[in-house]
Amino acid sequence: MTPLVIRSAQDAIAAVPYLLGFHPSRSLVVIGFDGRAHGTCAVRLDLPSADAAGKVAALLAGNGFARSLVLGYGPPGEVGESASAMRAALESAGVPAAEAIRVADGRWWSLTCEDDCCPAEGTPYDISASVLAAQATYAGHVALADRSELVRSVQPLDGPARTAMRAATERAERRPDPAPGEGLAFVLALLARTGKGAAATDDEVARLGLLLTDLRIRDEAWVRIDEDAPAAAIAFWRDVLRRVEAPYVP
Repeated sequence: MTPLVIRSAQDAIAAVPYLLGFHPSRSLVVIGFDGRAHGTCAVRLDLPSADAAGKVAALLAGNGFARSLVLGYGPPGEVGESASAMRAALESAGVPAAEAIRVADGRWWSLTCEDDCCPAEGTPYDISASVLAAQATYAGHVALADRSELVRSVQPLDGPARTAMRAATERAERRPDPAPGEGLAFVLALLARTGKGAAATDDEVARLGLLLTDLRIRDEAWVRIDEDAPAAAIAFWRDVLRRVEAPYVP
């Protein structure tokens, strides 16, 4: 996946929706970067989030990140308290925050700077004018309007589509156990075909769901996701997630 290079507060604000997959609100977002880990990692918490600061800091430190950024989305009081606790935990864990900012109403405020360069009324920003946002979109990153839209995008199908999948799953469950190597061969062939734009049938998705209960097959499928061009794989696995019966959700 094409890395998003963050050089400023506006870059960080522009990057967050693409790192999370949606535009956050009333949230604390921590971005880990540098160190032995490759790329970045974004963790989002609901506000208030002071109680979770230690766990997030330990997570970033344990995964090899050396520095961090903290962004709070919400009113000054909630953001200030949660960001302060997070910065202290990150410092203690060896993943100090290079910057902490509050974001609201098209403006951002530094939580670490009290100089004249950081005005009390905040600094305006425009994500739509950000080069980073354009690069992220071109690279196939998606930023939905909010978390609820993300949830809706992976909700199980219902109605006739669910009835058809239930019948397909019953057929898949009645199939004989696959011969050694047969299940993996089916999964890899399906991934190759759908990777070229073909749609998976109900019977194929049902059989895939059963086969993915074998962790070896599941891992073989997932390591074949192209991290440099993940859009097709994301669309395929989102479709699978919505269609498979609940016991077989990957």
